This record gives sequence, structure tokens and C-alpha cells, in this order.
Amino acid sequence: MAAHCCSTMSHATSGLHLRCGSVCAGPHADVLLLPFHFSRVRAMSMKALFKLLKPSFSKKQSLGAPSNRVAHLPDFSDELVTIQLGDRAGDLAVITINCLDRVGLTCDAARRLFEFGLDVVQADFLTDGQWCLLLFWKYYSLQTCSAERLGLLNDLSCALRELELEILNVHALTSPNGLAVIVILVSDSRKGSQDERQQAICDNVKCVLGPSYSHCELTPATMDDVGEVLDLELLYGVPNNFLEEDDSDIVAGSDKNFSANIDNLQSANHTLLQITARDRRGLLYDCMRVLNDYNLKIAYGRFKTVSMGFVAFDLLISQANGNKLLDLDKQKSLQARLRVDMCNPLRMMIVDKGRNTEVFVATTVEKSGRSRPSMMHDVTLVLKMLGVSIFQANSEKLCIGERMWEMYRFLLVESPSSSARGDQMRSHIVKRVKNVLSG
Repeated sequence: MAAHCCSTMSHATSGLHLRCGSVCAGPHADVLLLPFHFSRVRAMSMKALFKLLKPSFSKKQSLGAPSNRVAHLPDFSDELVTIQLGDRAGDLAVITINCLDRVGLTCDAARRLFEFGLDVVQADFLTDGQWCLLLFWKYYSLQTCSAERLGLLNDLSCALRELELEILNVHALTSPNGLAVIVILVSDSRKGSQDERQQAICDNVKCVLGPSYSHCELTPATMDDVGEVLDLELLYGVPNNFLEEDDSDIVAGSDKNFSANIDNLQSANHTLLQITARDRRGLLYDCMRVLNDYNLKIAYGRFKTVSMGFVAFDLLISQANGNKLLDLDKQKSLQARLRVDMCNPLRMMIVDKGRNTEVFVATTVEKSGRSRPSMMHDVTLVLKMLGVSIFQANSEKLCIGERMWEMYRFLLVESPSSSARGDQMRSHIVKRVKNVLSG
């Protein structure tokens, strides 16, 4: 079934410089990419990245004429995503995006590039004009049954990512006879025939499952099937204080140089937000999703590397009604939220569960409930590389106060050749997972 939302927005222009992960978003967005996996970018082809970006910036009819200030830009009724590669491996590539603006646009752009494995090193944003955007999603329930093997969940998540499907939640269990039963709820923004799309998804999934005792069933789902957001107290077995937000949870080396300053004197119409933070994978996305959750619009912004390992944001923002952010309580809340989500968005813990071992991985997510890109893929990839098999896996969305979390639980298979019960092994797993998710 399709769910939709409609919002009025302005035309946006933005430019981002990426280091195999940099982003530019806006009506006109110029993005420079310095691939740290350049061969992967070329192998997947720029066409793949174009297809990944384009659904986020859909062409819709105009609600009004653009102002003269941006009259030099292409016709705003035309969507545009172009990618220009450098001449040699290691050279910068340029991504140009011309699209409709709205609250959360930069968050969506950063999310798409994050999904593609890119990090932003510099960005510029500018908005003007008035437009309307409609977005549509289809939901599917994917049910599979196949012989259990090491890395099955990771291989399945890889296939779903290549099919441009977003994983909303997952439930997996290994039966006593060695069969892996997996139920995954996914969302799909691709256009086209639903029957053909479902057949293509099943064909790709069956290739991953293998021919032996494999079964794949894909059925349309509705928003009711997505599942409600749970309260943490309703979940059994979650470690105490696991998701408590405490300053001590923020790594000192990442926190001491973090700053988020708000200034209402520099601009007559906008609030100036200046942020300095240690660079890492997904930093731009984490910043933009916080602003999106606070329903703040970016009129102009710049993001760039200022020194080795650190980046700076200069953002002119306003509330959805166009007013400055003057409320001191809201300012303090925004600064605290930016500090937590930009310094330490992840929680991870490994505990004993009888004779087995259970892994908890959680991250803050957007208020809309959208999952963090590649979360299941990255965690299961580390376990696969370490030779650790998963007996059971579940994911849930949790609401703690006004915060939304996504938590994965993995019950691991203990064997003489692969055990996660030793302190050294557990420390190694935690370090590897955190490095992959936000290294």
C-alpha cells in the first residue's frame, strides 16, 4: 500500500564537498566527492548513485514563480542530478542536484549519500522559491525460510540494499532442525509495476538463500503492519541504563572539542548556528536529522573541514513559521541534542544470557521512525567477518521520553571455534562494530 505526505517548500540550492562521503544539497547542489572507495564508486557506476539520489528529489508542479535572485538557475520544474567524475582515481567528483526544497531536504540528501558510503567534507546550501512535494512509499513483508549458515542475515541485507529497499524491522530465528526463518518489513520508493517489482525482489532474494530448502514470500503491507513504537519498559531483558543519556557516555576525546553556538544578532531574519565537531562517518546526516526533528529550516549553510579530523558548520536557520529560534529553553534543548547525536549516537552492550551471549546495538533515529542507513548490514557484517553465527535477531523502535531509538538484539551461537564470552573478544566486537557504524 502507498503512504504519502505533502509539504510546501522552497527551492533550494546547495553544494557539498565529499570525501567518499561528502554532500551538497539544494535547488542547486554542487557536491565534490573524494572517494575513499573510488573503485567501488566506479564499479557500481555513477548511474547507480544517480538512481539512489533521484527518488529523494522528485519533480512536481510549481506553486509559484521563483524570485529574480535565483533566475539564473535552470527551470525549477526540472529535477536534475548530474555526476561528473574526476580524470584519475583519487580525483574529486562533482554531484549537482537541482530539486524542490522543504524541511528535512538536506537530511534526506545526507541520508542518501550516507547509504552510498560517502562522507561530506564541505557543503553549501541556499533556498528560494515555493514548491510542493509528494512522496510515496510501498511497504512489503518479506518472509524467507532456508538452511542456516554463517553470514545469512548480512548477505540478505546486502541484497535488499542493492534493490534499494529500506529495512524497517527484522525478526529472525533458527529452528531446531537448522532452518533460518526470517521476517523483514521493508519500504520501497521505486516506481513501476508492483507485480514486476515483487518478482524481481523475490528472484534476487532466492539467489541469496540458495536452492536447498529455500522459500521466499513477499506480500504488500500497510502502515498497520509496520508495528507500534514500544516503551522500553515493555521489553524484557534489556540491560538497565542501556539507553540512558549521560555525559559520561560521550567519549571525552570526541566531546571536549565539540561546540554548538547560537547567535541571533548576525542576521535580521535567521538564527546563526555554528557547530564544530570531530569528523566521522554519518556526521552530516546526524546533524541534519536533529534539525529536521526540531522542524528547523536551513536558509543557507556551509560545512567544511577546518583542521585535521574536525569540521565546522555555519547554518542560517529558522523555525517552520519563518521566525528566529529565540526561546532559550529550545536553544538549550537543541544544543544538548546536537551534542549527544553528533558525539555519541550509538549504544552497544554484550551480556550473558544463560549459556549464550546476547548483543544489544541501539541508535537514535529520526522522529519519523526511519532506520539508520545500513544498520543491520554493518552489524551483521562484523559478526560474519569474525566468524560469529547468529541464532536469533530482532529489531524494535523504542520511545524514551521524546527520543526515538532503534534497537537490535542478536543472540549468538556459541561454539568451540567461535565464542563471544571472553572479555577480549567482546571488546573486539564492540570496537569493530562502532568503527564500522561511525568510524
